[in-house]
Amino acid sequence: MEILTKDARPEAELFLDLAFDPIELVAIYFRCRVFEKSKVEITAIAKTIGTPISFFEMRDERIRFKLTSVPMHS
Repeated sequence: MEILTKDARPEAELFLDLAFDPIELVAIYFRCRVFEKSKVEITAIAKTIGTPISFFEMRDERIRFKLTSVPMHS
C-alpha cells in the first residue's frame, strides 16, 4: 500500500507516495466536511485490510477555534 504525503524538499514535486505495511494503519481521520461518498468508499477499502482500524471525523468547534476528533461508528 501507499500513502500520499506532501514532499517538504524544495526541489521536489508537491506530493509523493510512501510505501507502508498495511498492518501499520491503525486510524483514519476524515477532514471536516468530507463528502459522505468518500467516507463510505475509504472506510470500505480500509476494512478489507483485515486489521482493526479506528475511524474519526474532525469537527470544527467554531466557538473555541479548534478541531476535535469524533469516533465514527461503523
